[in-house]
Amino acid sequence: ALGVVYAVIGQLLGSVIIFWLSRKYGRRLIPRLIGDEGAAHVDRLAARMGPQLVFWWRIMPVSFDFAAYAAGLTTMSFRLFVTLVFVGSILPTTVVVGFGDSFGKSWEALA
Repeated sequence: ALGVVYAVIGQLLGSVIIFWLSRKYGRRLIPRLIGDEGAAHVDRLAARMGPQLVFWWRIMPVSFDFAAYAAGLTTMSFRLFVTLVFVGSILPTTVVVGFGDSFGKSWEALA
């Protein structure tokens, strides 16, 4: 249980940092990192999906950085972003931490 708490807190802190950096420097920095076409794609995706982008991207077992950067470029409130990251992190984090915990306890899980 503590592993889930620590992992969710870590994900939340990382996401908050990315969101803040994107909100503060994103319009100047992001196009330099991913190009003008990539930045335009991020804008279109964020406009089309809005808060859903944050929630569904967080719940998928892939890197969440993209959605956090995209959210920072939108008008989404910080409070809504934190709420979506928190709620969207609980289930996948519980599964991953539980699976990792089983490695030390079961040879079947290891296989």
